[in-house]
Amino acid sequence: MNCIILDDEPMALSILEEYIQEIPSLTLIKKCTSAFEAYDVLRNYKIDLIFLDIQMPRINGIHFISGLSDKPILIFTTAHSEYAVEAFAQNAVDYLLKPISFDRFFRAVTRANELYELRNRQLQTNELSDPQGFDDPSKRYILVKSEYKSVKVNIDDITYIESMKDYVKIFLQSAPKPVITHISLKKMTENLPSSSFARIHRSFVVSLKQIQSVTRSQVLCTNRALPIGENYREVFLTRFENASIQDQS
Repeated sequence: MNCIILDDEPMALSILEEYIQEIPSLTLIKKCTSAFEAYDVLRNYKIDLIFLDIQMPRINGIHFISGLSDKPILIFTTAHSEYAVEAFAQNAVDYLLKPISFDRFFRAVTRANELYELRNRQLQTNELSDPQGFDDPSKRYILVKSEYKSVKVNIDDITYIESMKDYVKIFLQSAPKPVITHISLKKMTENLPSSSFARIHRSFVVSLKQIQSVTRSQVLCTNRALPIGENYREVFLTRFENASIQDQS
Protein backbone atom coordinates (compact mmCIF):
# COMPACT_ATOMS: atom_id res chain seq x y z
CA MET A 1 0.00 0.00 0.00
CA ASN A 2 1.20 3.50 -0.81
CA CYS A 3 1.03 5.57 2.35
CA ILE A 4 1.76 9.02 3.72
CA ILE A 5 2.27 10.37 7.23
CA LEU A 6 0.63 13.63 8.23
CA ASP A 7 2.08 14.89 11.52
CA ASP A 8 3.77 18.13 12.60
CA GLU A 9 5.99 16.49 15.23
CA PRO A 10 9.48 15.54 13.93
CA MET A 11 9.87 12.73 16.48
CA ALA A 12 6.54 11.18 15.51
CA LEU A 13 7.44 11.39 11.82
CA SER A 14 10.77 9.68 12.48
CA ILE A 15 9.25 6.84 14.54
CA LEU A 16 6.43 6.15 12.07
CA GLU A 17 8.86 6.20 9.15
CA GLU A 18 11.04 3.65 10.94
CA TYR A 19 8.02 1.41 11.63
CA ILE A 20 6.80 1.66 8.02
CA GLN A 21 10.21 0.60 6.70
CA GLU A 22 9.89 -2.60 8.73
CA ILE A 23 6.70 -3.67 6.92
CA PRO A 24 7.16 -4.87 3.30
CA SER A 25 3.54 -4.23 2.32
CA LEU A 26 3.93 -0.48 2.93
CA THR A 27 5.61 2.08 0.67
CA LEU A 28 6.07 5.53 2.23
CA ILE A 29 5.45 8.15 -0.44
CA LYS A 30 5.73 11.30 1.66
CA LYS A 31 6.11 12.64 5.20
CA CYS A 32 3.82 15.68 5.42
CA THR A 33 3.90 18.29 8.15
CA SER A 34 0.79 20.22 7.06
CA ALA A 35 -2.62 19.52 5.58
CA PHE A 36 -1.75 21.66 2.54
CA GLU A 37 1.26 19.47 1.77
CA ALA A 38 -0.86 16.32 2.13
CA TYR A 39 -3.55 17.73 -0.19
CA ASP A 40 -0.93 18.21 -2.88
CA VAL A 41 0.25 14.59 -2.60
CA LEU A 42 -3.29 13.19 -2.64
CA ARG A 43 -4.08 15.28 -5.70
CA ASN A 44 -1.25 13.81 -7.74
CA TYR A 45 -0.64 10.28 -6.45
CA LYS A 46 -2.66 7.23 -5.56
CA ILE A 47 -2.46 6.95 -1.77
CA ASP A 48 -3.99 3.90 -0.11
CA LEU A 49 -3.32 4.65 3.56
CA ILE A 50 -2.80 7.75 5.74
CA PHE A 51 -1.24 7.84 9.20
CA LEU A 52 -2.89 10.96 10.52
CA ASP A 53 -2.30 13.14 13.59
CA ILE A 54 -5.18 15.23 14.96
CA GLN A 55 -3.77 18.26 16.76
CA MET A 56 -1.94 20.25 14.09
CA PRO A 57 -1.63 23.95 13.18
CA ARG A 58 -4.25 25.59 10.96
CA ILE A 59 -6.27 22.45 10.11
CA ASN A 60 -6.61 19.50 12.47
CA GLY A 61 -6.58 15.94 11.17
CA ILE A 62 -10.31 15.29 11.49
CA HIS A 63 -11.25 18.48 9.63
CA PHE A 64 -8.68 17.62 6.96
CA ILE A 65 -9.99 14.12 6.32
CA SER A 66 -13.67 15.11 6.52
CA GLY A 67 -13.08 17.46 3.59
CA LEU A 68 -11.96 14.65 1.27
CA SER A 69 -14.51 13.10 -1.06
CA ASP A 70 -12.35 10.04 -1.77
CA LYS A 71 -10.76 8.96 1.50
CA PRO A 72 -7.83 6.55 1.72
CA ILE A 73 -7.72 4.05 4.58
CA LEU A 74 -7.17 5.95 7.84
CA ILE A 75 -5.10 5.22 10.92
CA PHE A 76 -5.10 8.06 13.43
CA THR A 77 -1.92 8.60 15.46
CA THR A 78 -2.38 11.06 18.30
CA ALA A 79 -1.63 11.87 21.93
CA HIS A 80 -5.27 12.82 22.57
CA SER A 81 -7.81 10.14 23.46
CA GLU A 82 -10.84 12.46 23.46
CA TYR A 83 -11.19 12.50 19.66
CA ALA A 84 -11.70 8.75 19.20
CA VAL A 85 -15.45 8.94 18.56
CA GLU A 86 -14.99 11.63 15.88
CA ALA A 87 -12.12 9.67 14.34
CA PHE A 88 -14.07 6.45 14.02
CA ALA A 89 -16.96 8.45 12.56
CA GLN A 90 -14.56 9.01 9.63
CA ASN A 91 -14.35 5.20 9.24
CA ALA A 92 -10.82 4.97 10.62
CA VAL A 93 -9.54 1.41 10.94
CA ASP A 94 -7.63 2.24 14.14
CA TYR A 95 -6.81 4.96 16.64
CA LEU A 96 -3.27 4.79 18.02
CA LEU A 97 -2.29 6.74 21.12
CA LYS A 98 1.26 8.08 21.37
CA PRO A 99 3.76 6.80 22.30
CA ILE A 100 3.01 4.03 19.82
CA SER A 101 4.69 0.65 20.18
CA PHE A 102 5.66 -1.31 17.08
CA ASP A 103 3.40 -4.19 18.14
CA ARG A 104 0.38 -1.87 18.32
CA PHE A 105 1.37 -0.25 15.03
CA PHE A 106 1.70 -3.64 13.33
CA ARG A 107 -1.78 -4.71 14.47
CA ALA A 108 -3.25 -1.52 13.04
CA VAL A 109 -1.50 -2.05 9.71
CA THR A 110 -2.76 -5.65 9.63
CA ARG A 111 -6.32 -4.34 9.89
CA ALA A 112 -5.63 -1.83 7.14
CA ASN A 113 -4.21 -4.58 4.92
CA GLU A 114 -7.31 -6.69 5.44
CA LEU A 115 -9.54 -3.78 4.43
CA TYR A 116 -7.32 -3.00 1.44
CA GLU A 117 -7.51 -6.61 0.21
CA LEU A 118 -11.25 -6.71 0.79
CA ARG A 119 -11.76 -3.57 -1.29
CA ASN A 120 -9.65 -5.02 -4.10
CA ARG A 121 -11.64 -8.25 -4.09
CA GLN A 122 -14.89 -6.28 -4.27
CA LEU A 123 -13.56 -4.27 -7.21
CA GLN A 124 -12.61 -7.43 -9.03
CA THR A 125 -16.00 -9.00 -8.33
CA ASN A 126 -17.76 -5.94 -9.71
CA GLU A 127 -15.41 -5.87 -12.72
CA LEU A 128 -14.25 -2.37 -11.77
CA SER A 129 -10.60 -3.09 -11.13
CA ASP A 130 -9.73 -2.07 -14.69
CA PRO A 131 -12.60 0.11 -15.91
CA GLN A 132 -10.73 1.39 -18.95
CA GLY A 133 -9.13 -1.92 -19.87
CA PHE A 134 -5.54 -0.84 -19.17
CA ASP A 135 -4.55 -4.41 -18.27
CA ASP A 136 -5.73 -5.65 -21.65
CA PRO A 137 -3.06 -4.84 -24.30
CA SER A 138 -5.75 -4.52 -26.93
CA LYS A 139 -7.49 -1.75 -24.95
CA ARG A 140 -4.53 0.32 -23.77
CA TYR A 141 -5.60 3.53 -25.41
CA ILE A 142 -7.55 6.72 -24.80
CA LEU A 143 -9.64 8.82 -27.15
CA VAL A 144 -9.05 12.58 -27.24
CA LYS A 145 -10.60 15.40 -29.26
CA SER A 146 -8.08 17.11 -31.52
CA GLU A 147 -8.68 19.29 -34.57
CA TYR A 148 -12.42 18.52 -34.63
CA LYS A 149 -11.98 14.76 -34.59
CA SER A 150 -11.49 11.92 -32.13
CA VAL A 151 -7.92 10.64 -32.05
CA LYS A 152 -6.94 7.25 -30.66
CA VAL A 153 -3.79 7.54 -28.52
CA ASN A 154 -2.05 4.37 -27.45
CA ILE A 155 -1.00 4.51 -23.79
CA ASP A 156 2.36 2.85 -24.47
CA ASP A 157 3.09 5.36 -27.23
CA ILE A 158 3.01 8.37 -24.88
CA THR A 159 6.39 9.73 -23.81
CA TYR A 160 5.31 12.80 -21.85
CA ILE A 161 2.52 15.35 -21.62
CA GLU A 162 2.90 19.11 -21.36
CA SER A 163 0.28 21.52 -20.02
CA MET A 164 -0.69 24.73 -21.82
CA LYS A 165 -3.31 26.19 -19.43
CA ASP A 166 -6.59 24.64 -20.65
CA TYR A 167 -4.87 22.41 -23.22
CA VAL A 168 -2.26 19.66 -23.15
CA LYS A 169 0.27 18.50 -25.71
CA ILE A 170 0.66 14.71 -25.83
CA PHE A 171 4.09 13.73 -27.14
CA LEU A 172 4.28 10.31 -28.82
CA GLN A 173 7.09 8.00 -29.87
CA SER A 174 5.43 7.35 -33.21
CA ALA A 175 4.67 10.93 -34.28
CA PRO A 176 6.92 13.96 -34.91
CA LYS A 177 4.26 16.39 -33.67
CA PRO A 178 2.29 16.23 -30.43
CA VAL A 179 -1.46 15.71 -30.23
CA ILE A 180 -3.10 18.83 -28.79
CA THR A 181 -6.39 18.49 -26.92
CA HIS A 182 -8.60 20.71 -24.75
CA ILE A 183 -8.29 19.24 -21.25
CA SER A 184 -6.48 20.09 -18.01
CA LEU A 185 -3.32 18.22 -17.09
CA LYS A 186 -4.96 16.98 -13.87
CA LYS A 187 -7.94 15.54 -15.76
CA MET A 188 -5.67 14.04 -18.38
CA THR A 189 -3.62 12.33 -15.67
CA GLU A 190 -6.77 10.79 -14.21
CA ASN A 191 -7.37 9.07 -17.56
CA LEU A 192 -3.97 7.35 -17.47
CA PRO A 193 -2.85 4.28 -15.45
CA SER A 194 -1.18 5.66 -12.30
CA SER A 195 1.31 2.78 -12.30
CA SER A 196 2.81 3.98 -15.61
CA PHE A 197 2.87 7.78 -15.33
CA ALA A 198 4.11 10.35 -12.82
CA ARG A 199 3.61 14.07 -12.47
CA ILE A 200 6.97 15.79 -12.05
CA HIS A 201 5.97 19.44 -12.43
CA ARG A 202 2.82 21.52 -12.61
CA SER A 203 3.30 21.46 -16.40
CA PHE A 204 4.60 17.93 -17.04
CA VAL A 205 3.58 14.29 -16.69
CA VAL A 206 6.03 11.63 -17.88
CA SER A 207 5.82 7.98 -18.83
CA LEU A 208 7.98 6.07 -16.35
CA LYS A 209 8.98 3.66 -19.12
CA GLN A 210 10.35 6.48 -21.27
CA ILE A 211 12.62 8.03 -18.63
CA GLN A 212 16.27 7.84 -19.65
CA SER A 213 17.85 9.45 -16.59
CA VAL A 214 16.93 11.43 -13.49
CA THR A 215 18.68 14.09 -11.41
CA ARG A 216 17.25 16.13 -8.55
CA SER A 217 16.33 18.94 -10.92
CA GLN A 218 15.33 17.26 -14.18
CA VAL A 219 14.18 14.16 -16.02
CA LEU A 220 15.60 13.19 -19.40
CA CYS A 221 12.76 11.76 -21.46
CA THR A 222 13.22 10.94 -25.17
CA ASN A 223 16.25 13.24 -25.23
CA ARG A 224 14.39 16.23 -23.83
CA ALA A 225 15.26 17.58 -20.38
CA LEU A 226 12.09 18.22 -18.36
CA PRO A 227 12.17 20.14 -15.07
CA ILE A 228 11.18 18.58 -11.75
CA GLY A 229 9.08 21.01 -9.74
CA GLU A 230 10.03 21.61 -6.13
CA ASN A 231 6.56 20.57 -4.91
CA TYR A 232 6.81 17.26 -6.79
CA ARG A 233 10.49 16.42 -6.26
CA GLU A 234 10.47 14.37 -3.08
CA VAL A 235 7.40 12.30 -3.95
CA PHE A 236 8.57 11.62 -7.50
CA LEU A 237 12.15 10.70 -6.57
CA THR A 238 10.92 8.37 -3.81
CA ARG A 239 8.52 6.69 -6.19
CA PHE A 240 11.12 6.41 -8.95
CA GLU A 241 13.69 4.89 -6.58
CA ASN A 242 11.14 2.41 -5.22
CA ALA A 243 10.19 1.40 -8.75
CA SER A 244 13.84 0.86 -9.62
CA ILE A 245 14.33 -1.36 -6.58
CA GLN A 246 11.28 -3.43 -7.43
CA ASP A 247 12.45 -3.86 -11.03
CA GLN A 248 15.77 -5.24 -9.78
CA SER A 249 14.23 -7.67 -7.29
